[in-house]
Amino acid sequence: MDSAGIQKARDYIAREFARYGLEPAGDNGTYLQSFETVVGVSHREPTRLTAGGQALQLGVEWIPLGLSASDKTEAELVFAGYGITAKEHGYDDYAGLDVRNKIVIVLQYEPPPKTESSPFRKAPRFSAHAGLRTKANNAREHGAAG
Repeated sequence: MDSAGIQKARDYIAREFARYGLEPAGDNGTYLQSFETVVGVSHREPTRLTAGGQALQLGVEWIPLGLSASDKTEAELVFAGYGITAKEHGYDDYAGLDVRNKIVIVLQYEPPPKTESSPFRKAPRFSAHAGLRTKANNAREHGAAG
């Protein structure tokens, strides 16, 4: 997707590269290099999620993420707060939880900062701990099945 904002940023960066005297090394001797990236998610039938014997409504009660694997998993659900491990700050939502081979459910974002030295931030400048990919990776590192 090539929006006006993306084009403006692209052109600014190319001008700055030229201004600093960098040699163009991109496509066709320019500062630009094309690449493909996934910007959306599609799902195929039968995409479904059932919890407690109840089918959840796709797009309303749950949404598959682009980083999700296509698979069938049946496991116990475990709630892990915000799903954050920040041991260097004395914070770990997984402390005392056994999530091995279970499906972890977490809250979006991150807890509000308690002090100025908190690793957590307020919207719209959340810390890296708030990212969905970070939370999914953390769940996997703790042995979660999903």
